[in-house]
Amino acid sequence: MKNKSLRRGLIPFTILVLIFVSLVVVQAVQARETHRILSTSLTRIQVPQPGDLVHYSYKLYQRTPPGTLEPTDPYHLPYSKIWREVSFENTWLEIANDGKTQRWRTILRDADGDLLQDLMFDGESETDYFPMEYFAEKYTADMYPFTDERVALIEGFLNDTQLERRDGSSLDGTAVVSVYAREQSLDGMSWATQSVEEALLNQSQPFVADLHPVKRAIRIDFSLTTFEPVGQAVVVWDKEGLETVVSYRSYSYPEIIVFDSTGSGEFFSQEIPPEAFADARQIPIDTAVAGLEQIHTLVEFQIYVIPESVENWNLVASSFSRQETSPFVPKVLQNVDYADSLGKGVRLTYSSGDSVVVLVEGNAAELGSLLRLTPPSWTHSEYSTISIGDAQASVWQLFGADPDQIRLVIALGEMLIYVDSRSVSFDELQALLKALQPFD
Repeated sequence: MKNKSLRRGLIPFTILVLIFVSLVVVQAVQARETHRILSTSLTRIQVPQPGDLVHYSYKLYQRTPPGTLEPTDPYHLPYSKIWREVSFENTWLEIANDGKTQRWRTILRDADGDLLQDLMFDGESETDYFPMEYFAEKYTADMYPFTDERVALIEGFLNDTQLERRDGSSLDGTAVVSVYAREQSLDGMSWATQSVEEALLNQSQPFVADLHPVKRAIRIDFSLTTFEPVGQAVVVWDKEGLETVVSYRSYSYPEIIVFDSTGSGEFFSQEIPPEAFADARQIPIDTAVAGLEQIHTLVEFQIYVIPESVENWNLVASSFSRQETSPFVPKVLQNVDYADSLGKGVRLTYSSGDSVVVLVEGNAAELGSLLRLTPPSWTHSEYSTISIGDAQASVWQLFGADPDQIRLVIALGEMLIYVDSRSVSFDELQALLKALQPFD
């Protein structure tokens, strides 16, 4: 009887051993298969050679915030202009006979064709140009041995002992075989642990806050027929194990360009305004006007003011510039905070103790266009109406992270009034706005 009991007890243990051995065998087979895919891919890649001029092109994807998260007011830069879901990168490389990259240039454009950056190395120095910031800089740099990006990526994967192979699809839906590098925990990584509001206000890219990811990994997608790499992805997983691609780099076949000694210059010729090197990231002010009496004579719209009869509130500053337009103003500074310097609005600042109310007033078309270039520092907005003197005006209230700050955009006839207040209750602000009077 004891021997029978012993044999019955050994059966489950034997099964566990068999299961363990089977798993080890399967993992070993998968590891060999994964390394075979990577090694085969390396043999299929046509690597440019010394003396070649090569053109690489990439389609880039970054996950953007869901449309439901965008504030509903019409007075801000659209999220699609802040988080560009798709962009295109083109790189030209000239490889010297000694195998070093003699010259290179990388251009990045958005889906509309607008230039985002233009970087170039001429063999001695690198010049970086950022049109949106209207900023360029040039500095000494060194030549380095040419390395094909795809080869370097695969060789890095071959050094990883925890690779995983899966059948799946690329970003455009094409069937691929994917190889994943080891997963990484996202604990303590701020870009992955921010709240949705923090990620929106910080313009975090790629946008992942709503996914609540806990792990991430890099994966390479390979063609099912040729095993050539077709793309590189960064993926994340949430607590339920749901995988999401948050960024993707699609590869295309590099183009070897036939050129002579005089014909390659067109690829390495940047067009940068000279002013961009002078750090033109400052608002140019032709003629600053500070007195309200003088400002009144310069603008074609009615200025509204808090009358002196309202106790404890004083006009402490007023400003306006006759600067109409300037091709040297960076797009990042073309926003409502600089409306007075750009000649798009009059800024009036009132204070009462620690309380401050700023009014930016202007023509609805001009100030509205400037607001629509302004990245929102608010995460949601609500529409209502408000009293301005004896008139009713439509208003959008803009809500951000600071509960002590109240911001409004008021449409009053052919005018807009942008209100930014601190340490003022909403009821007190409403009373101040109702008391506004035309300045005569």
